[in-house]
Amino acid sequence: MIPLDEALAHIRSALSPLPEERQTLSAALGAHLARPLRALLDHPRVDESAMDGYAVFAADVPEPGVRLPLHGESRAGGPPPDALPSGHAMRIFTGAALPARADAVIVQEDALAEDGAVSFEFAPDAGHHVRRRGSSCRSGDELAPAGRRVSAGVVAAAASQGLVDLPVRVPSVVVLATGDELVAPGEPLQPGAIYDSNGPMALAMLKQWGGVEARAVRAGDSSEALQTQLEAARSSDLVLTMGGASVGAYDIVANTFKAAGCSFAFHGVAVKPGKPVAFGRFEGGPAVLMLPGNPVSAFVTFHVFADAALRALCGAPPRTVEHVTLAAEHRHRTGRVEFIRAAIDADGRACPFSRQNSGAMHDLARADVLIRLAADQAKFDEGATLPAIRLR
Repeated sequence: MIPLDEALAHIRSALSPLPEERQTLSAALGAHLARPLRALLDHPRVDESAMDGYAVFAADVPEPGVRLPLHGESRAGGPPPDALPSGHAMRIFTGAALPARADAVIVQEDALAEDGAVSFEFAPDAGHHVRRRGSSCRSGDELAPAGRRVSAGVVAAAASQGLVDLPVRVPSVVVLATGDELVAPGEPLQPGAIYDSNGPMALAMLKQWGGVEARAVRAGDSSEALQTQLEAARSSDLVLTMGGASVGAYDIVANTFKAAGCSFAFHGVAVKPGKPVAFGRFEGGPAVLMLPGNPVSAFVTFHVFADAALRALCGAPPRTVEHVTLAAEHRHRTGRVEFIRAAIDADGRACPFSRQNSGAMHDLARADVLIRLAADQAKFDEGATLPAIRLR
C-alpha cells in the first residue's frame, strides 16, 4: 500500500488537462473553463444612473431646497440624452446613460417635481448614485480564471459580454460495475442477486460533480465479459470501475486490465475505506480508476480519488480544504487515514454516525460531510477542528 497523499499525487501528475471544446452557455454549466474568461467590453459601457431620480451637476445643488428647471429625460435603452444645460436637472432612470455635464443623481424620493421644475431635499456630492464607465470591469479584465467551474455567475458574466459559448473541458467517463450478482433496479430479483446501486450512484455523483459526459455499463465476473465492455470504453478519458478491485478469486478486474495493456501506478492505498483502490492508464487511451464494489466504499473513494482525477482532466485546482467542528468525541483505529460519514447539526457542527462500517449503506442518504481522520491519532475530542469533504 502507498500513503493516501502519494496516491493522489500520482493521479494529478499522470493526468493532463483535456483539449478544449466550445459549448453554449447553458450546456457549459458545471463544466470547467479551459481558458480565462476575459471581458470584451467595458461594463458599464457609459457612466449611468444607479437609481431612478434626477441627474444634476452637484455644484448646482449646493444645499437642500434648491429648485431647478427640468430638461428632458434619459432612460435605459433609450437614445443618448442631450447634454445637461447649466442650472438644469434631467429625469433619469436606473441603468440610463448620464448626460454630459451631470455628475450626480438625486433619488426621486428626495425630489418634488411640479410645473416643469424640480426641488430637492438633498444636496449630493459628485458621483452620488453614479456607476462610472468600466467600474464593474474593463475590456481585457479577467472575469474568471482557467479551471473555474462554470456557475450561473460565470454564465451571467459571459452573457453580459455578448458571448454565446465558452471554451471548456469535458471528460468522458465510463462507469463499469462488475458482479454476476448485480441486477438492474426494476428487474426481478432472483435468489442470491442484489440490485445494482453502484451504477446509478456513480452516474448521480458524476452528474452532481458536473461537466462530465458519463455512461454506465455492467459486466459479469468473467474476463471475457469485462474485455468486451473495456473495448467499448477505450474511447473515453476515464474508466471508473466499481467492484473486482481486490484480490479474491472473482476479483479479476486488475488482471484483465493488465492483460489488455493497462499499466498501474499503484494498487492498494493506506486509506479506510478504499484499501484496494488502484490507478493506471492505457498508453494512448483512457486512465483507469478502480474503486471497491461495496457501495459505501465506492461512495467515499469516488469523492476522494475520482474527484482528483476529474479535476486533473479539467485543469481545475485541487479541492479547497474545508474544516468542520466535531459535535462529539470520536475514536478510530490507527494505521490508515479514515474518512467517516457525518451529518451537520443545527449549530453547524459535524455529528459522526454511530455506524461507520461498510454495510451501513443507507446512512449515505443523510451524510453531509466526509471527515478525514489522521492515520496516527486514535482519539478526536469534541470541538476538534478537522478537514472534511462537503457532500452538499
